Amino acid sequence: MAGTPAVRRQGILVLHANAAYDLDSLAPKWDSSVGKPWVAQNIMYAPTGNRGRPIIDIAFSPATDMLMGTAGHWNYQSCATAHYDPSYAGNPNAATGSAINVGHGICVITRNTKQPLKTDGGHYVLLVVKARTSTSLTVQVTVWQ
Repeated sequence: MAGTPAVRRQGILVLHANAAYDLDSLAPKWDSSVGKPWVAQNIMYAPTGNRGRPIIDIAFSPATDMLMGTAGHWNYQSCATAHYDPSYAGNPNAATGSAINVGHGICVITRNTKQPLKTDGGHYVLLVVKARTSTSLTVQVTVWQ
């Protein structure tokens, strides 16, 4: 497809409970950290964080993420044209409960933060859920330039 940016990074990411990850990072394990504010990373998996239900906390949600359902065959264009609107009543974008079951896709737009400083944002990311346990969530990640 013409106009599709190069893939910056792709691979399997295991989100361990209450650790934060920077989807833009080229560091091993997506610069995982415990104790850093997750909003300065991009995402964090909290197995019981939504009133006992599993949730992926995504920085600046709901304006930066879109649940893609289980249709599959997502690509850069799917994420670039997704409806990232926090007022969209048809999809409140909460990546929680059944929305993060195996086979579900989530598009994310990463952002920079001022405090603490994050300067590698501005990428479209596709997460496809591969496995979920009581302590971790495994996703296939594609990050475009």
